[in-house]
Amino acid sequence: MNYSMKGLFLNGISDVSQILHKLTNNGYDKNIRPNYGVLPSGAPVGVNITMYINDISAVSEVMMDYTLDFYIRQLWTDERLTYNSTTVSQLILGAEFAKKIWIPDTFFINGKQVSLHISTTTDSKT
Repeated sequence: MNYSMKGLFLNGISDVSQILHKLTNNGYDKNIRPNYGVLPSGAPVGVNITMYINDISAVSEVMMDYTLDFYIRQLWTDERLTYNSTTVSQLILGAEFAKKIWIPDTFFINGKQVSLHISTTTDSKT
């Protein structure tokens, strides 16, 4: 790594640290949804959902139920988390940061039993 690349790398880290500081210390309230209080009438938050079905099993015609294993991804915009940077165009954060921001309350109508496995958690080594 030459010196100029090292300088760019260090500036990038500095920018990321400043962005994270701004995002976590600006009075952001994860309990208030994005667009709350924004005209007209607190516009709803658009949430795009992608769903990949991994497995359909335990189909019971008698009980009229089945087991579904799937992966779901939710994408939305929270303007309160915007930042300006010339060196950082995209910021991908881990699961720990997700605990600090508003997330959609997605639910499935008529679901008999739902369990959630969060796979974006940190890998604990014991």
